[in-house]
Amino acid sequence: MNNSVKKEVALIVGGSSGMGLASAIQLAKRDIHTTCIQL
Repeated sequence: MNNSVKKEVALIVGGSSGMGLASAIQLAKRDIHTTCIQL
């Protein structure tokens, strides 16, 4: 149980520091763009 939790945390941390962060920024930009169009 403890080992799988550590793996999940490592995946989340690794993703947010690498590709996860880049994709999150791209999604945020898309959200801002679409909300501006709706306004």
